[in-house]
Amino acid sequence: MYFIKKIVSINIQKFIKYFFQFFLIFVFSYYINTENVCAVDNPIILAEIEKWKLYSAETYSCAFFPCGMIDCTKYNIRDGLHKCFFYDGFVLSLYSNGEVFRYYYTLSDNNVFIFKQIYKAYKDYIYITPEGEIKIKDGRFNKNQEKRLKALYEYIHGDYLKIFKDLNAYLTKGDLKSALEYLNKIKIDSFIGIGIYFGTTNIYPYVLEVIEGSPAEKANIEIGDKIIKINGQSCEKWDLNKIYQSLQGAEGTNITLTIAKSEKDIKDITIKRGKIIDRKFLKFMAIRAFLYKNLGEEENFHADAEEAYSLDPNDNWAKIVMVYSLFNKGENQKADEILSTIKENPSDTESSYNRTFNNLVKIAMGYLFFSKGDNQSADKILSSIKENIFETDSPLNILFTSLADILKPYKQLKRQLISQLEIKGQYKEAIKEYANLLKIANEQEAKEIRTCIAELMMKYPHLFALSEDARKIIIKAELYTSEGNFEKAIEEYKKALEISPFFPGLYKALALNYGQIKDYKNAIKNMNIYLELVPDAQDYRAVKDQIYRWEFMMEKEK
Repeated sequence: MYFIKKIVSINIQKFIKYFFQFFLIFVFSYYINTENVCAVDNPIILAEIEKWKLYSAETYSCAFFPCGMIDCTKYNIRDGLHKCFFYDGFVLSLYSNGEVFRYYYTLSDNNVFIFKQIYKAYKDYIYITPEGEIKIKDGRFNKNQEKRLKALYEYIHGDYLKIFKDLNAYLTKGDLKSALEYLNKIKIDSFIGIGIYFGTTNIYPYVLEVIEGSPAEKANIEIGDKIIKINGQSCEKWDLNKIYQSLQGAEGTNITLTIAKSEKDIKDITIKRGKIIDRKFLKFMAIRAFLYKNLGEEENFHADAEEAYSLDPNDNWAKIVMVYSLFNKGENQKADEILSTIKENPSDTESSYNRTFNNLVKIAMGYLFFSKGDNQSADKILSSIKENIFETDSPLNILFTSLADILKPYKQLKRQLISQLEIKGQYKEAIKEYANLLKIANEQEAKEIRTCIAELMMKYPHLFALSEDARKIIIKAELYTSEGNFEKAIEEYKKALEISPFFPGLYKALALNYGQIKDYKNAIKNMNIYLELVPDAQDYRAVKDQIYRWEFMMEKEK
């Protein structure tokens, strides 16, 4: 008999509740003629399982699945897997040596309510970053607990997170048409309904997500609630298509759900259908509008901008896309009114999406000041951009391709100023203006700036000496590199570049650290910048060969 139950701190009522869930496994394993293995007797496995518990009194059951029950050949497993079943639906699969094979959530009709309790208890510690990454707050959890909480959130928001992953992949490749086609296949517009996303179990469907501000949220529908009936009709064993079809109806009409909030709390709730705006998708609508703009589809750009803003005039992404739409129409006064209501997203969140948004705001503000003749305010705003808007790590960089064109007159004026400073021999001031201009320069303009800087560097190398502040940061970066903490080293080198944007060695160091984490695209980009600044570098041959190696590695990964 292969199935061995381990129940930690569990009462008789819970034992009966979960006994049948594993009874079939018990029967199936009884007829397989192999040696008995007991997960409970393996202290290594038990020690690993304890690390994944969210609280000390949490209960679970263990089972061993030998080859035959599991396709060992497919997963390259020798002797089967030990599985731990937590009562909120979390499953942990382990090899016999205690190493984790995989972990995931799967819900049945028996564990939905416990899943609901766990989610309610821990949801405030979990959040999704603007680019679709799951993060854990507070620092009170160990690494395994954090992985489990992320798996919990991914189970609920998996479809939403997949949009980020797929969209970012297209944008990173520069494939705007595919990115646009992808967003057009996704339901990111408004619709009529009650605002629930469902999941299904072996018996009843349950609430997987409630849209913020929807009729369902106002009716106190919660994640984990079971749906027993819809308009008096049992929905036992309904699939998702049938569930969603039964919810369709005209705006303002009612639908009655029989909701089980727990085993004993079952009641009918009548909800009025309304216009649903899933606000977390407004960002995608704004990005879609900017994609239309970059692809020259002006009519669709304006249509998406206006729709996003009409759906939620308080959403920051809806506001900023509307501002650029109004710029395009020459309605600067209206754009100014909207822009004055936008607050920058926090810049200390390590969020590339937030940085992109903040740069979009600064470009818009700089343009408005410049168009009013307030060059000093325009300079102040645009110089506060920390790095070249086209060269950040954000996949949204490509949005600036057409948007930054509004700054062409401003950039022409700055080039004239730089020329005047150079004629007067005021090279230090000219370098400062070059540094600010570099922040809003496209790829071709950036190369031209670095060519000019390379000439100045040869003539006046003392003007490009590192400051003490930059040196302190570089020492810290070098220590991180020596410790193998390349991500931290990259962060520090970027800080140094904010102070000394034309120091060649910083770009080379950045490139080498990116190479260590196999981010070959950024490695190549930064190494090429190094060569732009030092075209006759003594290590030119070695540097070019390293770039070729990285290009080869990128080809292999495709």
